[in-house]
Parts: sequence; C-alpha cells; structure tokens
Amino acid sequence: MNKICILFGLTILVLACSNHTEIQPIGQEQSLVYSEEKLLIDYLYTYHNNEIKDDDYWLLTFRTANICKTCRKTPLDTILKYVISEKEDSLYILLDNPNESKNIKSQYNNNLHCLSGKAKLLNQYGIPQLEPLLFHIQNKKVLAVSYYDN
Repeated sequence: MNKICILFGLTILVLACSNHTEIQPIGQEQSLVYSEEKLLIDYLYTYHNNEIKDDDYWLLTFRTANICKTCRKTPLDTILKYVISEKEDSLYILLDNPNESKNIKSQYNNNLHCLSGKAKLLNQYGIPQLEPLLFHIQNKKVLAVSYYDN
C-alpha cells in the first residue's frame, strides 16, 4: 500500500513539474491565456465597440500619460515603431493620452486605428500602465500576448 501511495505521489509530482511554462524572449508571442483577458475584452467592447471593425486584429497598449517614454532600456517610441512596421494593417493602438493619437497618425500613417481611453478607467480594467503589451485578438478572445518590458 505504501509503495502505491509513493508511486501515485511521484506521478503527480512529475506531471505537475512537466506542465511548466517556458520563458519566451522579450517581444515574442506567448501562447498563454492573458490573466486579465475578460477585463480587457469587456473594456474594448464596452468603450470601443464602434471603433473596432475587425474580428482578427492586433492591439498594442501604449500608455504614456505621466510616463517617461525614454526612461526604459527600449524606449516606448522604439517599441511603437517596431510594432507598427510589423502589424500595421490590422493594428489597433490603445492610448491613455489623447494628444498621442494625433502624433502617431501624423508620424506613421493616418489610417492607423487609435483608441483613446482615460488612464483611471484603463487602470480599473487591469490594463498595465508601465508595460506595453501586444495582443492578438480573434473573435473577442486573446490568442497570444507579447511583452515588451525592460
């Protein structure tokens, strides 16, 4: 009986350890479900439903209100430029600084989809302030998220 219990315990331990998540390089897609997915989707379709015209798109959270854009290893504008060059056709950019929308459209492309939100409301919906995230969203579900932290 003791041998069966030990064998059962070891099996559970092996299975638990084998379900670990690999750490992806910064900026690489991760196939994990985003922990705040429900809040993000609720926010998007409560406040920006009329602006989102695609079922399959990329969303970059680009929050700059009261944030130093150059005080990072990779400046926020560098991340923005990279993401726009990679995902321009189906990219929506979620901003918390209304002036940033005009700057982005004039600098990159007037056809970019910029969604403006209030910083406090974005905080309430769990949208990170200091770390830009790139989500691949399809049919109101987050398929992948890329992190661009320091």
